[in-house]
This record gives sequence, C-alpha cells and structure tokens, in this order.
Amino acid sequence: MMIEFSIFTRELVLTIAILGPILFWVFLKIRRALLDDGQADNPLGIPNAELMYIDEGKQTKPFFNRQFEVLGKPDAMYKTPTGVVAVEYKSRKGSVKDSDVSQAMCAALAARGDGHKVYQVIVKTQTDQLEVDLPRSDKELYSRIQQDVAAARSIKKGGKGAANPHPAKCRSCAHKSSCQYSIA
Repeated sequence: MMIEFSIFTRELVLTIAILGPILFWVFLKIRRALLDDGQADNPLGIPNAELMYIDEGKQTKPFFNRQFEVLGKPDAMYKTPTGVVAVEYKSRKGSVKDSDVSQAMCAALAARGDGHKVYQVIVKTQTDQLEVDLPRSDKELYSRIQQDVAAARSIKKGGKGAANPHPAKCRSCAHKSSCQYSIA
C-alpha cells in the first residue's frame, strides 16, 4: 500500500526538515556567544540581578498557571530585589512585535502560577529591546493576553487563525503561488 502526499504536505515536511535544524543551530550559536563573552549570567545588564532559570529546550519543563490554564517558558528569568524579570529572546533582526510581547506575558503568567513573582518582561531581538512592566494582578495580566490565548486555543483545536500577509513573508513562503492571501 502506497501513501500519497499532497504537494503542500511534501513542501511542509521539507521546510520543517530544513529550517528546524538551522533555527536550532542559530539558537545554540547565540547561547554559546553569550557564554563565551562572560555575559551569560546577565547579558542585559539588569541591575542587581541573578540568573535563576534558563530554558534549555525540550528537557526543561514548562510553567503552568492552573487558574488561567496557560503554559509557557521564558527563555530566562532573573531574580532582582524587586522580584523576577522574565526574558524572551528572538533571533531575528527587526522590531519587537506585539505577538512577542504576548508570548512573553503568557510565559510570565505561567511562571507566576508556579510561584515566581514576575513583575517585568524583556523582549529582545538582535536589533531591538522592549521592557514591559506587568500589572500586579494575575487577572489583569490575563486580560491583556486573553484574546491571543483564545486564538491560540482555537487554532490548536483545528480552527483557522487570521492571515497576516506581509510582502517580505510572502516572498519567501513556499505556498505563495497557491495562497489566496499572498501579496508578493
């Protein structure tokens, strides 16, 4: 019996097979560079901060907030006299995106569920950095990300997310010739 794959499936599998190892290699290279220059413990220069947590990949268990049923892992967390700062690194150049901030806030809320008093998140790309002070209330923090959490849950259950076409994304997409949203 022979299983036939659609062109879309073959392209998707090929894309994942090629990009997965490349992205993992970039992550390791950035992490190694931080370790080599002696700044791995506090590369952002957070005042009076001590590294208390680092996401080391699949073997690192995610945090979970039972009240809001959110799961997440910041890339790093630093203990300061004021509380905990959670950090989300993005390997791309360019500005910090709203989705990056939402992801960082979700990870912070998850960490709060495990008892870490996260009061700030920092999202850093290769060329930009954004610091966001979080509300003290978990309920208020959740209200800020509630729409994104609902969208992610819907997609996970098989729903479709909103298309967000952009010329740079569309030019490099393997599906641009068959996508109704392509603008390249």
